[in-house]
Amino acid sequence: PNYVTIYDNLPINSPIISNYGQSIFISGKLNVINSKTIEPYINRSPNYGFLQFVDVKINNKIVRAFNLHGRSQPGHKNDTKTRIKQSETIISYLVEDKHSNILGGDFNLNPETKSIKIIEDKGLVNLISKYGIKTTRNSMAWSQAVEHNSLGLYKYYGKQPFADYCFVSKNITVKNFEVPDIEISD
Repeated sequence: PNYVTIYDNLPINSPIISNYGQSIFISGKLNVINSKTIEPYINRSPNYGFLQFVDVKINNKIVRAFNLHGRSQPGHKNDTKTRIKQSETIISYLVEDKHSNILGGDFNLNPETKSIKIIEDKGLVNLISKYGIKTTRNSMAWSQAVEHNSLGLYKYYGKQPFADYCFVSKNITVKNFEVPDIEISD
């Protein structure tokens, strides 16, 4: 009850689900001045997700907080043209240097990809690497790490330790950052 919920959903053409939703939760003590949802890639089964952001005014400065569910297929989590375009779309929505950005979510990317480097090269600090996080996933992800293709075949890509990331502008002071080992999702 003490949070403002920024929720959006997209209709999905899939036999499994009819729509997909995401939320950002912002403390009710903060002044939300703008929010937007962007599709950084075309949503097709089994790729569901989008980019959300919310602008919050704090001490006459804008903080833009992003929530991404990135392209999940193909399951190898390496660069593809679509994933690189996704990162380029994300950085086009960063606010000016005098303001601040917080970018988090399920990017579905390996850490050594060009897609991650595009975001780091824009000046954002990768908290996963800065804090030496060993994994952002758990056994639920590893037990389901298969990709279904049009022939009905499955491919296992192995134990992928990363998919989720958090980036911040250099002018943000991070007091603490951790990724708890909780089996809620991948």
